[in-house]
Amino acid sequence: MKKLFLSLLTAPLFIIAAYVCWWLYIANAVKTELASTREITHYEITGFPGSIVVSGSALVAQPIKDNVHNIVIPSFKISSKPFHSAEATLTLPQGLYIEGDLDLEVWSLDYLQLKGPLPLDLPAAFNQESLSLWRDHGGSITVNYFSLKKRELNAEGAGTITLDDALQPTGLVNARIHGHLEYIKFMVEKNLIDSKGAMLASTILGGLSSPDEDSGEHHMDIGISLKNRTLYAGPLAVAQVPVIDWGIDNQPVSHQSPDGVSPVYGQTYPAAPAHPPSE
Repeated sequence: MKKLFLSLLTAPLFIIAAYVCWWLYIANAVKTELASTREITHYEITGFPGSIVVSGSALVAQPIKDNVHNIVIPSFKISSKPFHSAEATLTLPQGLYIEGDLDLEVWSLDYLQLKGPLPLDLPAAFNQESLSLWRDHGGSITVNYFSLKKRELNAEGAGTITLDDALQPTGLVNARIHGHLEYIKFMVEKNLIDSKGAMLASTILGGLSSPDEDSGEHHMDIGISLKNRTLYAGPLAVAQVPVIDWGIDNQPVSHQSPDGVSPVYGQTYPAAPAHPPSE
């Protein structure tokens, strides 16, 4: 009887100890990966015992408008259970913005959240050969849910993203969008479209919109696709996406910042004075 009691007492302790070791193993693997990622400028790992939570900031150099600018993510949080194929949630509570001589009100996002299974089949090396094999074997990233906010514009939905034959992002998401008619006014103010284009866009998008039964606010259910580096809302082309350049060594081309030096890594960036997320 005594041995049975000790066995019943020991088994839960063994399970708890094994789980603690597993959590620490996963956390250390994540830490090793983050430490080798130059785009991560600051991070910390928390969440024990239920989750692995990575919080931090990031900086990514990206060619935009024939120049190289830094995409700044002042704050991000990635959370997931420490189990195989667990769903992960990425949140940018302060959105992102682009440094340089660009208009921050245009080149920024107020809020972003993505939820989906961890893409564990992604290749360890991000080069042309490995990514081509990943794509050819059905590689894709599934987004079970996303939410983004940009001034009056709010969108949420789900979809799938992969790579095309030129190793450029391509995909389709189905989204419900609010505030799109109001956002057209902002586009006119910023000379992104002229009054004639705004009238045409308002007519097309207004025809695709429906009023909410409770609030009366107009929303639009639409497919948003990315193809040949062009972003479409339904049949309407709304933006060009910068190309990912591949060098002769099969690696993405390493660009310099506008002042001719490499971007500054290893520091935390503050939030830009952008428009606050709408509720």
